[in-house]
Amino acid sequence: MHFAEERSVYDTETLVDLAVTVGLSGTEAREVLGDPDAYAAEVRADEHQAAEPGAGGVPFFVLDRRYGVSGVQSPETFTRALERAWADRPAARRS
Repeated sequence: MHFAEERSVYDTETLVDLAVTVGLSGTEAREVLGDPDAYAAEVRADEHQAAEPGAGGVPFFVLDRRYGVSGVQSPETFTRALERAWADRPAARRS
């Protein structure tokens, strides 16, 4: 959007238009964008959850809320991480 349409992602109206395009309420989007504390508790909770498996930068992938894969990795590394996360899940949650 920023480069292809030459629209600023720092402009409130651009973000409201984008929100409406994906089916969100423009009024609610404008309210959230105007309130620096909107969803702050949820964001802090997400940050805390991401820090538990070691997130310190981007990209960072959390698998099954317990395992972290940091940075750009090979497909083999992701495959091993996914297999480990799957193998470590309780049997009742595998189906």
